[in-house]
Amino acid sequence: MAVVPYSLTKPVRDAITVARFRLHHQSRQRTWFVTASATGFFLVAPLVLLGQTIVGENGERLGPFQELSGYANYTGFLAVPLVFAFLTNSAYSWIGQAIRQEQTNGTLERTMISMRFPASLVLGGALAHLFFLGLYIAIGIASISLIVDLQLDINWGTALLAALAHLYAVYGFAFILSSLFLWIRDAFIVQQTISYVAIPLLAGAGFPITIYPGWLQAIAKAIPFTWAFQLERQAFLQHAGFGDMAFGLGVITAISTGMWILAFLLFRMTLRRARGTGVLGMY
Repeated sequence: MAVVPYSLTKPVRDAITVARFRLHHQSRQRTWFVTASATGFFLVAPLVLLGQTIVGENGERLGPFQELSGYANYTGFLAVPLVFAFLTNSAYSWIGQAIRQEQTNGTLERTMISMRFPASLVLGGALAHLFFLGLYIAIGIASISLIVDLQLDINWGTALLAALAHLYAVYGFAFILSSLFLWIRDAFIVQQTISYVAIPLLAGAGFPITIYPGWLQAIAKAIPFTWAFQLERQAFLQHAGFGDMAFGLGVITAISTGMWILAFLLFRMTLRRARGTGVLGMY
């Protein structure tokens, strides 16, 4: 019987401990669970209804959109990626801002001392976030379906792959933010600007990126979330198979892996800097 080295089990145990603590702490804020459950509806539904108004209730003004995107289902094209975008954005708060909050409260240094592998603090936050995220995405899509016809045609196998690829990118980017937030003073406003403005805008969460000039399309394609939104639309709206999505899955996996590597290096560097300057345990 093979024995798993202690050096491998310790980071996993630390991550699970952090995840349990985060879930226990969040369970005491019951109104937060209600709010988070409704986020997918209240953030996305007004945009979907506005979009439906623009193209017409019966899609009589869909021609230009279909030419640009290749989709006839504008409502689904808009709603599916926006639900994923708004709800996965909570990962940046759970992971990045949580570390900054501990630093502000003066508990981060004590937490780090008790952990042999500091990166487990980030991985544990990702595990805790993942625990509830699938349920909330389902609630978001289901609740919007009550007021508009999303015309979903889901391939559940590739939909799961698209969701996992999106989460892989989200947690890698959240890890990067957690490193930056060790020295960015106003972490909240930076995170909100990036997650609610910059990413949806550059990645084309609510519109086809083909409306951008060529140079901006090139930038958009370097962002993993552009590919995530495309994969989710294919899987949820077109019943796309693995063969249709293989290239996109490969691209997003490669970019996200690069983000994870950068995140580990950046976290080690900023943590060393924070310890050296004495700001790890104080605001």
